[in-house]
Amino acid sequence: MDDGRERTQEDVAELFGLPIETVKKIEKKALKKLRQPNRYSNKQELQNKVFKYYKEFLNKEDKSIITYLLFALTCNEFMETNDKFDYNKLFEYLHKNRNVILKDNEMQELMYLLDKKLRDVANSKVNEKLNSISLFMECLSKDTQKVLDTNIKYEVTRKGIEEKDIEEILKNNSIAEKINEILWYFYKS
Repeated sequence: MDDGRERTQEDVAELFGLPIETVKKIEKKALKKLRQPNRYSNKQELQNKVFKYYKEFLNKEDKSIITYLLFALTCNEFMETNDKFDYNKLFEYLHKNRNVILKDNEMQELMYLLDKKLRDVANSKVNEKLNSISLFMECLSKDTQKVLDTNIKYEVTRKGIEEKDIEEILKNNSIAEKINEILWYFYKS
């Protein structure tokens, strides 16, 4: 398809071995996305503002543990390529707040998701830090571990923003008020 020739829906269907209806649906979806020029620029602007908020967040003394865990889960979505998420600082903060986390189901579930994410990462520097979070996860009761293992769909049930909400958040500059919902949006997308 790199020859610059125009092709009909039938040509594309035959080329890829797809039913014509599937090709029509794909074309319709692609055209709809192309007609929304603000969509991508709004998402990029949102990512930039979240990154800026993240920088401010790190300087706060009293950080929300849940927000910090969500930042760790979604850092690839909003961080600039030259910046790296500081897992050392996160683990220090988690260790300092260990007793609070061990009493809170939502925090434990986020720890579980982060543990899963870090196990999937091939980066050896991050994997060195994995022991810290894995040891922490071992502190959870076996009952909690069982619930977490069977409730892998946890993140899907969390309320995140929708694509249509981005423009309003940017217009109202409500990043700080909506940060957890925004981070869930990044995590799910």
